[in-house]
Amino acid sequence: MTPSQLVPLGAAHSTSMKPHGIRAENAAQILDWIRTRGGLAVWHSTSRSQPGLSWTCPLNDEHGQRKGKPYPASEEEPRRIITSADDVVVHTDVEVNRFPIEVQPGKQGSFMNLTDASRALIERAIADAGADAYQLFDVSTHEAVIFAPNGDSMTLTEWAQVNP
Repeated sequence: MTPSQLVPLGAAHSTSMKPHGIRAENAAQILDWIRTRGGLAVWHSTSRSQPGLSWTCPLNDEHGQRKGKPYPASEEEPRRIITSADDVVVHTDVEVNRFPIEVQPGKQGSFMNLTDASRALIERAIADAGADAYQLFDVSTHEAVIFAPNGDSMTLTEWAQVNP
């Protein structure tokens, strides 16, 4: 199963931070947002059911107006704003770990939250997988799937030169 078949579970200016990692399958869209939407806004989740989740979104809408937060559980302000393709690294990810997790009903009963034990397992697995690792939830098997870059990476500027 590829990352695009899974669903997610769980702002300073970019020049002072390490490059923002993206998956190769999203590179064309991200480049378009930098060129036509004023850059990127990186939002982080505040939800216990989505630990470590972040959203990379266009900074502005089609009319040049600043966009609001992308999801109710995202922070009130973006954690990071990126305006240069040189501050984005494109990488190809590989699955490095997969394991069953348990969920429990949320307070309202409409969402499912990870159990504390499952959350701890995911956090440990992501830390063990290294920098830029992340987790997606395989809804068909109720498993956490940990992905990490395979080592092949380039800046979005370099990617644009080989993918005109």
